[in-house]
Amino acid sequence: IADYVARANEDIAVIVQAEHIEAVQHIDAIAATPGVDALFVGPFDLSLSMGKAGQVDDPEVVAAIARVEEAGRAQGLALGYF
Repeated sequence: IADYVARANEDIAVIVQAEHIEAVQHIDAIAATPGVDALFVGPFDLSLSMGKAGQVDDPEVVAAIARVEEAGRAQGLALGYF
């Protein structure tokens, strides 16, 4: 187990899914959390949490997705989008 613990940070990726508007509201702190390797946006769930179910092209939803991307880039994190 000692070898596993020593390698865990290199072998395991921590990917945070930003699928709720509350996650977007706190995305800078989330992205800056030590150990987070990537941010992943779930646009359909995000739009639902914003009261815009399935409206992934709505300007507010697009802006929220862009906000996640901006926070990820600022921290040098990998970004994913469903």
